[in-house]
Amino acid sequence: MLRPAGRPAAIGSLLLALSAYGVGDLSSAFGRLPCSQTEPGCTAAAQLAESDGVVHSVVSAVGLLLFAVAFLFLGSAMSRLSGWTRYAWAARGLALLFFALCVVTGQVGPLGLVGLFQRVGAATGAVGIVALALAVLHRAPAPSPRRP
Repeated sequence: MLRPAGRPAAIGSLLLALSAYGVGDLSSAFGRLPCSQTEPGCTAAAQLAESDGVVHSVVSAVGLLLFAVAFLFLGSAMSRLSGWTRYAWAARGLALLFFALCVVTGQVGPLGLVGLFQRVGAATGAVGIVALALAVLHRAPAPSPRRP
């Protein structure tokens, strides 16, 4: 649906596929964290004590950044197409909100709220993807009827 917007649409789509919600979700099947920060006594240091924790941390950080940047590109693509401009600022706003949530999540460790903010960030990203899918569904042309 965004293909007519050119390069920003292609880059945004690729980054979304490579993000934590694409490749990141696929890679989670190949490793297991030693503990979850929602569990008492689990710290970032405990998670990074094993190679699975290090891989998870790196893939997650890169994947979350790619997600935020993807929505900046998708917002740019939307602003180039009539009928999509009302979604452009929402996409950019989601990117900024998501990035802010990532920063805050990194800062709330001493308060013991990392697990909560991770889940809020995950839900925010999922809602953004659903909203984008609904926008595409709403804008998609109706299928033409088949003729015998």
